[in-house]
Amino acid sequence: MTRAVVIINPLSGSGRREGEIGQHTLLARTILGQHGIDATVRETTAAGDARAFAREAVAAGCPFVVAWGGDGTVNEVASSLVHTRT
Repeated sequence: MTRAVVIINPLSGSGRREGEIGQHTLLARTILGQHGIDATVRETTAAGDARAFAREAVAAGCPFVVAWGGDGTVNEVASSLVHTRT
């Protein structure tokens, strides 16, 4: 089975969604699982977490990383994946 890391920022934007993290985790695992992808979900709690999680995924050889959040989350993840095979 293919692996992926889903990095979720539950506090992105103006709509705080910390109470929905369980639903988001289930949704990510369900949808990716339907496509044969085993998802590990990581929740950010501070600035820099998304970057660290993405770098850990690269170091572990994970082929896919999904950024779920706002511009800051996407920027941290994307900048960590540049010039990698992930």
